Amino acid sequence: MDLVREEEVPMRLHSAVEYLLHCHSDQLRSITLSPDPKLHYPLFVDYAELMDVDPPLACLVFANPTDYLRFFDQAAILAHKRVLEDMVLHEKGVEKKFIHVRFNRLFQELGV
Repeated sequence: MDLVREEEVPMRLHSAVEYLLHCHSDQLRSITLSPDPKLHYPLFVDYAELMDVDPPLACLVFANPTDYLRFFDQAAILAHKRVLEDMVLHEKGVEKKFIHVRFNRLFQELGV
């Protein structure tokens, strides 16, 4: 990423985390409750939904998918940690290190 985009990352990372918590909390909760910390977990995001909820962030993903797919993986880990912190005492959440965001319909939007 170039210097201008690097300055956007903290704000955009926060936006991505908030989006994932707001729109994908069920998936994040399910991942958190899964017992195996070594597995790689997918988190499915509909690109059209992201476009509706946060158009500027969706445009960044569309314009530079290679960088922003990795960026969303980082956001998923941060969102997962927030879900883990917010769990009540009787729930047994397990910290995961491998959560990968998978966009549905992104490549259709890209014409691939």
